[in-house]
Amino acid sequence: MKTLILAGVIALLSALQLHASYDSVQVVTKTDSMVIKGRLIHDGSTEIIVRLNEDKVRTIRRTDIVTIDRFRTSEAGEVVDTRYKRQDNFFTAGVTIGSPAGLNLRIGKHINNLAFDVSGMYLSTVQGAQFNIHLCYDNEKATQNYIGLMVGSSAITGDLENTGISRTYTYTYGGVSTALHSHGFFLETGLVIGSGDFRSPQVMFQIGYMPKF
Repeated sequence: MKTLILAGVIALLSALQLHASYDSVQVVTKTDSMVIKGRLIHDGSTEIIVRLNEDKVRTIRRTDIVTIDRFRTSEAGEVVDTRYKRQDNFFTAGVTIGSPAGLNLRIGKHINNLAFDVSGMYLSTVQGAQFNIHLCYDNEKATQNYIGLMVGSSAITGDLENTGISRTYTYTYGGVSTALHSHGFFLETGLVIGSGDFRSPQVMFQIGYMPKF
């Protein structure tokens, strides 16, 4: 378990480094709706750094940003596709199928580059709850890609080998996960290890519809 979690943390840190971008940007800040234009040289979880010209750079806290308009550029500095507005702060809520409860209610909050999600359900024969923390390593238009960590627990009540005796099978787990969220469509896959009545490792997944608010 410790080795798997450590590997997930290392992957998160590596993704943070890879997330640095060199796009041209136009940033609108909360301070008098100030518009700042330049080249993005650092895209951190709490701040960004924009090069205004050859001699001047500016650091902008994410909490001060209203919108970011980006322009993909080629190595020659030419704009190669259209502008998009990045979504940095939003809630999500919806229904998914998969682990931990078969049918799950899922709610989440995306803050800058991090996303926090809770999912699960309590039914007569299946109960489960799961918590995720994700790093968004790719954020364009209405599509976000994530990598992160997950922990959860499931309980399934069923017939014990067709004897008519009811038994509850449990599994508590933790591991790494990836997720795609695009236009409300949500897909998450994970690899976990844990303890209980099921063997490890296990492949977990959720798929469903989660609009953004």
